[in-house]
Amino acid sequence: MCGHTKDVFVASGDASSALRLRRRIQSRSRNSFARVGFVLFVGWLVFLLPARSFAKECGDDIGGHRIACDCGDTVVSNTTLRPNDPIVAGRCRGDGLEIEADDMAETLVLELDGRAIVGSGSGVGIEIESGGSEGAVVIGGHDGERGQVVAFNIGVRARNPRAIRRIQSLDLKGNRHEGLWLRTNGTMVIDVRAVRNSSDGLRVMGRGGRLIGIEARENGGSGLRSYAYDLIIDARAVGNKLHGIALSGYRNELGDSVAEDNGGYGVIVTGNGHDLTGVVASGNRLGAVKRRQGGILR
Repeated sequence: MCGHTKDVFVASGDASSALRLRRRIQSRSRNSFARVGFVLFVGWLVFLLPARSFAKECGDDIGGHRIACDCGDTVVSNTTLRPNDPIVAGRCRGDGLEIEADDMAETLVLELDGRAIVGSGSGVGIEIESGGSEGAVVIGGHDGERGQVVAFNIGVRARNPRAIRRIQSLDLKGNRHEGLWLRTNGTMVIDVRAVRNSSDGLRVMGRGGRLIGIEARENGGSGLRSYAYDLIIDARAVGNKLHGIALSGYRNELGDSVAEDNGGYGVIVTGNGHDLTGVVASGNRLGAVKRRQGGILR
């Protein structure tokens, strides 16, 4: 009887040991799966985080040294892009460059030197946050060369009206929304082309400034849409899905401009005090020039 009892006790002990062992194995398996899951989660998180999360300052003179710009970086000194700079050697999956001048700076100049900044359909190609007391300058190229900002959500954006003084010799192509989104305070936009952007080629707000030598072609919205005051505009808008040139605001001068083969009006205007001199409009689906009293153009 005692032997039998002992045998039962030993068997019971073995069962308990086996159960504990199985639980330890299951616990370790769960921990292993949890660790693997955590690693995968972190990996996906790193992949999905915007490039600006890993941004650095870049420019031609940072403490006496040149730091090449990469996607998501912040330009803090005058900079001319070079062929081997990462920002032009590859494709950005988020933002391109942000311009942020020092508080004591008069201006900051970014020169693309005829090179392209290319995105993947998201982010902003060049975001101008601050450009010094006189505003930043963005130049695409010289002597017939042009810089390009291609395939971002928005090509170039300046939400601070005092941040940007001049944008010149730049092509804004294939962006998912606007090629240029500008809040102006006397900004000069010279020789800029907006082509095949999914929304408006150029969208402008604010007061004052000049848009000279503008070309807006085959955009998904209007070629040029302005809600600004006191602008001087010389533009060519061809083959845009909506209107060629849509003007709201007051006292804008639209001179020597062309609007052809657009899906809406060649030029549509609301607001008072506009001067349309020497405008040529032809082949537009809804008509040449439309003046409308009141309302905001959409």
